[in-house]
Amino acid sequence: MLKQKNIHSWVFFCLLDIFSSILYTRVMEILGKLFSSDALVKVMRLFLMHKEEAFDLDDIIEKSRVKTASAKVEINLLKSIGFLKTKVFVKDVIKPARKTKTGVRRRSLDKDPEIIKKKSNGWIINEKFPYLRPLQALLIETETLVRDDLASKFKNAGKIKLLLAAGVFIQDEESRIDLLIVGNDLKKKTIEDIVSRLEAELGTAIDYAIFTVDDFKYRVDMYDKLVCDILEFPHEKVIVSPGFDLEMGDRRL
Repeated sequence: MLKQKNIHSWVFFCLLDIFSSILYTRVMEILGKLFSSDALVKVMRLFLMHKEEAFDLDDIIEKSRVKTASAKVEINLLKSIGFLKTKVFVKDVIKPARKTKTGVRRRSLDKDPEIIKKKSNGWIINEKFPYLRPLQALLIETETLVRDDLASKFKNAGKIKLLLAAGVFIQDEESRIDLLIVGNDLKKKTIEDIVSRLEAELGTAIDYAIFTVDDFKYRVDMYDKLVCDILEFPHEKVIVSPGFDLEMGDRRL
């Protein structure tokens, strides 16, 4: 009887070992696919940040800033491992301009573009994907960008005196804003491009505010609600120009 129990135990642990080996191999196979390219991580973040939303190919290309060919490859890969599933949904699009006799499309300049509903074939995250929670923790809930990395992205954006990160960068959904940028001779177009790239990397929209040094000081002195909320609630100091604390006097950063 004892011998039979020992055999059963041995069989059980052998099967467990085989199962664990298969599971490990499967997990490593999936991880190898998931982190094979930057484009893939961008697409994954887009869906992880918007779990209840569906996106079609045009949406993914625009929001993730990946090339069409890359987007198609990554979508097929994510479908093959069960991360995404297909979904037909309705989206708002701008109505195409009418064609003239010459074949040129025209839209009246004095009217806002007409928005219409359009059925589209796209994809949505598969909530039953077994590794969804670990991926969420790895790609979204961990510190999104280290301070030095974020600071380096803005190094050519002008004379930045203060750069604060909040919201999506510190996983605080209550924040009114994600980035506060204070400085002089700021290059707004450069900043727009940087933010656009960050949105593609993170898979979500970024709210930000830009102030000159004088305007920022004035708003702090006047207890401007937006500025006060940013300074009083959790945030990360990414850039604080040497001497800026002294320059602010009694004003708290």
